[in-house]
Amino acid sequence: MRDTLDGRSYVENYTQILTHELKSPLAAIRGSSELLQEDMPLEQRRKFLTNIQNETNRSQRIIDGLLKLSHLEAQSQLRKQENINLLSLAHRLRDSHKQRLAPKNIPLKIAIPAELNIQGDENLLLAALANLLENSIHFSPENGLIKLAAEISANKTIITLTDQGPGIPDYALPRVFERFYSISRPDSSQKSSGLGLAFVKEIIDLHQGSITLENISGPEQGTCATIVI
Repeated sequence: MRDTLDGRSYVENYTQILTHELKSPLAAIRGSSELLQEDMPLEQRRKFLTNIQNETNRSQRIIDGLLKLSHLEAQSQLRKQENINLLSLAHRLRDSHKQRLAPKNIPLKIAIPAELNIQGDENLLLAALANLLENSIHFSPENGLIKLAAEISANKTIITLTDQGPGIPDYALPRVFERFYSISRPDSSQKSSGLGLAFVKEIIDLHQGSITLENISGPEQGTCATIVI
């Protein structure tokens, strides 16, 4: 009975979240479509059509993000475990993001011992690191540096991803892993779904690990994501 009630509460919670988050883009789509019924200059019409497209894409990102997140939350443990070479995983990550790194001329420096292996789901860990890297690219300045490192300490694997961006505002640090919480991205006109870091945290939780985000203190500013497994 408790499991049934918990399941019902879980579904109701997601329904409320989805309803709340879709209100804003749907209102924007409705407003733009109503205005398009009127006569207006071509340039203004294009502006409203772009707005409809952007809000439609935003709605799709919200739905896709919630589906991925709910799929992970439904798992009590990893469904697949394999031996993962972290250096090989890091090279896969860099190769898949070359086109995203190139416009800002940002190198991804890798500092991982060749023999460092862990147990887990390789595709999920790659997805988690990809989300973190996407954030770093968004907030990094041109010609900045992003570094992915890993080491063994006290029988734990510590993975760090550091960038040279502006850092996270102090008021946002306690909330970065909350669903739908996000801060403005300097290089994008489209709003984030606010689900990326919640997705990352679920993946690390499934690996019986922890993740933290903190600002780098000292002469060089930036952000450091630390995963401990």
